[in-house]
Amino acid sequence: MSVQEWQEGEVRWFNDLSGEGSIRGANGESFYVHYSTIKSKEKRKTLYPNDRVKFKINDDPFIKQIS
Repeated sequence: MSVQEWQEGEVRWFNDLSGEGSIRGANGESFYVHYSTIKSKEKRKTLYPNDRVKFKINDDPFIKQIS
């Protein structure tokens, strides 16, 4: 599994209870995100709708996941 270059996108939704959500890339494609992959200066790892984020994508054959 290789990791691609940094991309920018926007948070579509994020559920704090389940720790998962979706990010829309610049090309409109949706990507799964899990709280364990969030790098933040804040103690609590969360995302909010419409937040602008930078991310890398794992090339997993089963799911497009952010790393």
